[in-house]
Amino acid sequence: MIAALTWALACSGDTTTDSATPPALDGPAQNVLIVLLDDVGVDKVTAYGEHPHTPDTPTLDRLARDGLLFRNAYANPSCSPTRASVLTGRHPSRTGIGRWISPWDHSWDLQDGEHTLPEVLAAAPQAYDSAAIGKWHLVSFLRDDPSHHAQLQGFATHRGPLANLKMAIQEDDADRGYTHWEKADQGTLSWETAYATTDTVDDAVAALATLESPWLLYVALNAPHIPIHEPPEHLLNTPLSEDPTHSALYGAMLEAADTELGRLLDQLTQEQWDTTALFVAGDNGTPKEAITEPFDATREKGTVYENGVRVPLFALGPSVSTPGGETDALVQLTDLFTTAAALGGVATDSLGADGLSLVPVLADPTATVRQVVYTEGFQPLGEPPYSTHERMVRSATHKLIHRDDDQGLTREFFRMDGTATDEGADLLAAGGSLSAQDELACAELEQAMADTVSGLVFGL
Repeated sequence: MIAALTWALACSGDTTTDSATPPALDGPAQNVLIVLLDDVGVDKVTAYGEHPHTPDTPTLDRLARDGLLFRNAYANPSCSPTRASVLTGRHPSRTGIGRWISPWDHSWDLQDGEHTLPEVLAAAPQAYDSAAIGKWHLVSFLRDDPSHHAQLQGFATHRGPLANLKMAIQEDDADRGYTHWEKADQGTLSWETAYATTDTVDDAVAALATLESPWLLYVALNAPHIPIHEPPEHLLNTPLSEDPTHSALYGAMLEAADTELGRLLDQLTQEQWDTTALFVAGDNGTPKEAITEPFDATREKGTVYENGVRVPLFALGPSVSTPGGETDALVQLTDLFTTAAALGGVATDSLGADGLSLVPVLADPTATVRQVVYTEGFQPLGEPPYSTHERMVRSATHKLIHRDDDQGLTREFFRMDGTATDEGADLLAAGGSLSAQDELACAELEQAMADTVSGLVFGL
């Protein structure tokens, strides 16, 4: 597939538009380190200032202090769709991955024909080495040889769980969780008893020492996804109470992940810091059980409401011009694919990518990459039609939701004026008429929704 991709990149036709032309490389291509946290919305990160009570996360605070904070970054409503979007730059309607993959129940997964980030960077002017460390969750266990799926998708190395920690290919009677889980190590399966968060960072640290520059290192932590538990005490800055709530345990799991993320970042040499673009993001919003007031727990992970899809995103590296700054740019995690490719000197327009390069925003936080951001979730997996399809488009000032199911189409419309902890009240259900400004904004978002949906073709 790499040879075919190289040919496609070389023969991609007209690449005269700004979006198709990557920045000229003055020297070596930048290394790329992408870290995904599992089930973390902006309400759980102190640097965002969205909630009065947040877990103790000094590493994430450090990312905000030393890097660029993205105020309006959007993922998909659940984990597998976001992982597919990050690695392909494509929305779920193209890949068929519109909800999390239950690997024993569904045969659909990330298809072999997709052009993934490690494949694109392996075909870059300076070929990238690559490793995927941690949770994969893009494969069905019903396919042949699922344990090698990450390598089939272009990664030279994969070490970590193939899905959520409760899921396994091998049979075992023990209770599965963070200290008893199935690990794939270059396709070989074994039972692991090391604490999963620590084990993933151990493998990531080892990868840093062996990858040849330029490299792509994709690190996907399971934390703080269920099963909920009390992490090892040495990873916590704040001791848990004797009878902690679900939310407190979730916070401790995030704190442990933050501690281990700090250990990973501490292993970057000064030379690596000087040549590496680092992106740290959540894969979707916060789960209902961990949401606390003043946030609405019904607007949770799995929905396209703000607390389901707006996630923390930080960037550090030589392309970031304003350490400690933040940007209001409307960002989709598909943009990580396109940005990483641009940093490697690769244009992606010929590959059907929906993401846009964030390189202009890294250079100037006031830059605008798009007027409207889109995200979606649907079920079942695979090709349409779908029994349920939720879509969202958002501008700087308003947000529109479409929900299609067996009851027909439901619409919700919100004014994003910052006066509420999330979207606030649905203006279409408020009983009053819209202002002229809101009517215009609603019509513009309806058109943006129609234009986006019409352009998303399954498989293309």
